[in-house]
Amino acid sequence: MMLRLFAVQNAYQLQHQGEYADLPKLIELGYLPKDLEGTETTGYRFQLALAEDKKSYTVSAAPASYNRSGKLSYFMNQTGVAKSKDVKGKPYVP
Repeated sequence: MMLRLFAVQNAYQLQHQGEYADLPKLIELGYLPKDLEGTETTGYRFQLALAEDKKSYTVSAAPASYNRSGKLSYFMNQTGVAKSKDVKGKPYVP
């Protein structure tokens, strides 16, 4: 899902003068599934933070139920470099 989000953000910014969108906007436009707002289908909590100028972003995914829905937490920014680490179910921020 992180790689899909990266691809969607790249497509969006190409059409919007280099600005990225927040998660609700990407869902509203149909680029991402609405179930990302919850944890039922993915087992993860996704958080996307835009820079004030909307020219960069970070996204994290943490297990909704540590050791049950997953152990690794993930982090990625607009460069597409994804990192993961076991931080006991908390969001990973390198």
